Amino acid sequence: MGDALESCMRLLEFFPREEVDDYAVKQLRQAMADYLQSKRPWLADVAFEIDGRRCSSLLEALAEKDWEGRLMLRFFSPSLDQNWDYNRPTWLIRIIKGGIGVMESFDYNPYTLQKWDVEAGVQRDEIRLRAHFTKFFVPESIKSHTRRAQSGEELVYASGLLTPEEMWRKVRTGSAIPLQVRFCAYTHTTRYAYEIDLPRGKLVRDFRGGVLQVTGKHIRTAQECYAFDKLLASIDLPENVRKAFVTVFERTDTTVFDIAHALGMLDASARNTLYALVSRKFVTVKGGRPRETYEANIDEITRAAAGA
Repeated sequence: MGDALESCMRLLEFFPREEVDDYAVKQLRQAMADYLQSKRPWLADVAFEIDGRRCSSLLEALAEKDWEGRLMLRFFSPSLDQNWDYNRPTWLIRIIKGGIGVMESFDYNPYTLQKWDVEAGVQRDEIRLRAHFTKFFVPESIKSHTRRAQSGEELVYASGLLTPEEMWRKVRTGSAIPLQVRFCAYTHTTRYAYEIDLPRGKLVRDFRGGVLQVTGKHIRTAQECYAFDKLLASIDLPENVRKAFVTVFERTDTTVFDIAHALGMLDASARNTLYALVSRKFVTVKGGRPRETYEANIDEITRAAAGA
């Protein structure tokens, strides 16, 4: 916790002075402690190179230096005991300015000891890389917190879907301190997502891995994925609603039971979670209870993303 917390403390220097008081510092310490106490199954270690220089963490690099545009993510020490059904076995992502670059990855074969299908050879794809914050901390002084609490306002934040340069600028101009980042790599045909735990430097397993079977998976185009990711990154959804949205988008004929199983909740809670998306027209429902099915409304997602 020490090094990551120290880097986050240094990032406070980029925020307005009036928002960084003892209360904000205490809240940052608590947010970091809470984040590190939560259990997240990891798939691999992640090392970052910024402009050709190895960094102990991305948080350290964000706090320490400006960025010229070159970024490399190396994934190593993969956990072969974990389920990779919803994660792409990847060992390298290399980016130049504008988020343009390449990724080198392998197919996943769960029926082998190695799991990563190394015998089939490495696959090299040209990509565009984007990112958004899925776990973060926004500093707030005791004065601002009290004023907001008295008015009944909620602290709402969404990073938006960012190029690496935009992510860098957003952090270093006092927007938010990222704790977990979802990197999205778009090839010519599809998108691969990587949730990175920044304090620990770990690739986080997709929440569906080992829980929800991949049968019924809907293969989306890169364009559909980009619109979905742009929308997802621009709205502040409760975590369970966000996970349900991801599940419905990438699945055909999703049921209440699928969501209940994937998120570990009762059927009634799963239905309420889905209707939070139906009410916003992001998801449509077909059939009657209890066997109704849910589908992503691509037209509405695309329209909403265009205005995000």
